[in-house]
Amino acid sequence: PELGEAELPVVRLPDGTPFIPGSSIKGAVRAEADRILSGLGFMLCTTSSPTYRCSPPGCASCRIFGSTEMASRVAFRDALPEREVEVFKRTMVALERETKTASPGKLFTAEFIPPGARFSLEIIFENPEEWMLGVLFTSLFSLHSLGGLVSRGSGKITVKISRIQVYTPSSLLEAKPEKEIEEEELNNLISKVRAVLKEKAEELKKNITPSL
Repeated sequence: PELGEAELPVVRLPDGTPFIPGSSIKGAVRAEADRILSGLGFMLCTTSSPTYRCSPPGCASCRIFGSTEMASRVAFRDALPEREVEVFKRTMVALERETKTASPGKLFTAEFIPPGARFSLEIIFENPEEWMLGVLFTSLFSLHSLGGLVSRGSGKITVKISRIQVYTPSSLLEAKPEKEIEEEELNNLISKVRAVLKEKAEELKKNITPSL
């Protein structure tokens, strides 16, 4: 990198605005979903085959997030800051993996988003079943870090869901949601679908297995 340029920069739009790529968020959420589903006893293609080619109807994870053989039901838009964010830099010392000590003369510079910054994200889920929503919401609330240098304490996040918009074929023609779910109704819906995942886990595990 050029003098003064960070080796680990924050991703920016052409105008310099920092953002979080939707693909990165989806990857982190899927990894968390796989961890949760595996913990519940679901058999996933990632643990069944190193080739990772789940075909329809697919395992529980691929039915939501897709695979090389099937489309994803869920899409993550890029997360944009709600207000102007001042990115800052820190020079850090590289560590030796074996000794866990500082590596002499090995410094690197990284960019960071300041604590308290708020980003807005839109998630689009096509024809989800209740248990799928349960997986998504459980994974979102269980996700506590995002980005690089997490092991050094960076990337701590808190996820808040503010609104769900429900679209139907007829409402799409009018370019407006069929209904909007917020506040207490939203909290009740989230609690309901997470309970469905828990209550139906055993039944789902019998019927949803990898198709390799």
